[in-house]
Amino acid sequence: PNQVYSISINTIREEGPKSHNIKEGTPTMGGFLVIIFIIISLLICGNFQNLYILIILFATITFALIGFLDDYLKISKKTSNGLHARFKLISQIFVAAVISVSLYNTDPVTPPPAVDHP
Repeated sequence: PNQVYSISINTIREEGPKSHNIKEGTPTMGGFLVIIFIIISLLICGNFQNLYILIILFATITFALIGFLDDYLKISKKTSNGLHARFKLISQIFVAAVISVSLYNTDPVTPPPAVDHP
């Protein structure tokens, strides 16, 4: 009735840092609903004439897809091995570079002038 069901439970790799052992048993794909609600709220309330909103939406979706793919591979293989660390890092750097170039090449948004009220 009032229970939250997790998709899977994390297992921690032995070769990882010992500080990661506290993550043992945490649900995998826990941020899935958070990402869905962020995307839905952006789709409902977002001003898509603003390039910054589009960049935020792109960043949210692409980083979520990388995390989803990593977690999906862990669940389907039933191991703690998801994406290779090198692939995950390179893909995150690539997405960050695309975002950085997009931000660099956009015209800065100037705020409207302040209105003096009598």
